[in-house]
Amino acid sequence: DHHMMLLLLLALLYVSVVYSFQGDGTTYTLDQTVPSTGNCNFMSIPPFAVTNYAALNNFQWDNTANCGKCALVKCIDSRCTSSQSAIVFILDRCPECLYGDLDLSPSVFQTITGSPPSRLTISWDFVDCPVTGNLEICLKSGSNQYWTAVQPANSVVSVQSVTINNYPTTPLAGAYYFVAQPNGADLSRVSVSLTSVLGQTVSETVSLAAGQCSPLHSQFHGSESVSAVPTAKTTSSSATSKPSISPSSSPTKPSSTKPSKNPSLSPSRNPSPSPTKTSKSPSLSPSR
Repeated sequence: DHHMMLLLLLALLYVSVVYSFQGDGTTYTLDQTVPSTGNCNFMSIPPFAVTNYAALNNFQWDNTANCGKCALVKCIDSRCTSSQSAIVFILDRCPECLYGDLDLSPSVFQTITGSPPSRLTISWDFVDCPVTGNLEICLKSGSNQYWTAVQPANSVVSVQSVTINNYPTTPLAGAYYFVAQPNGADLSRVSVSLTSVLGQTVSETVSLAAGQCSPLHSQFHGSESVSAVPTAKTTSSSATSKPSISPSSSPTKPSSTKPSKNPSLSPSRNPSPSPTKTSKSPSLSPSR
């Protein structure tokens, strides 16, 4: 279908890219008919993420800051029988994984390795997400005019910061939300400003409802490659305020000293929609 063709074309475009990260690739099963089952607690995910998803290692998790990013991944292990690449959507955390590791959906693991579930060496990099349409902004259940938690969705590149009626936001612990206390905001008419990691800003006025996602009229431009340097700061034509300038950012690699681990071949994960969940227990079974 259209989404699969787009994924294939984007993967082909990145064949010659020198990927920034290398680690172990494993596989696990997550029920993506319910987006909030991942540790990012997404309210909405792109259609391709139902099959092409991944859990990011604990070292690069960055307190949910990398939720919603996409990664192009390929197998570089001599035991792999496939040379294909695939794009995955980051929506979960792998607490037992080391720096560079990704825990992949079964279909992606099979595509890039040609192998049944196992542990194989992979290489990957952050790339633009192959989404269609415009940005969305979702309002967390339980939000009100005094405590407002929003979640960007359907973004080509990841979001670095959000303001609500010019109030700054802070990350919600344990889930991918930006929280503001706007002191009595009219949720039927909220000024929302999103700034991407590349410094692009989109500002619009939107009606928000708790537990629902609202479409915007704009979309960010790429590229999300770790090596990309923004050459201009842009804002959408429908923006209602001047763009703010934010520096580009990329994940910071931790100390080279890594703790020892002995995770299963396909670490288990059974996250709860609750944003307070921080740990999961591994299982020897490849599906969960």
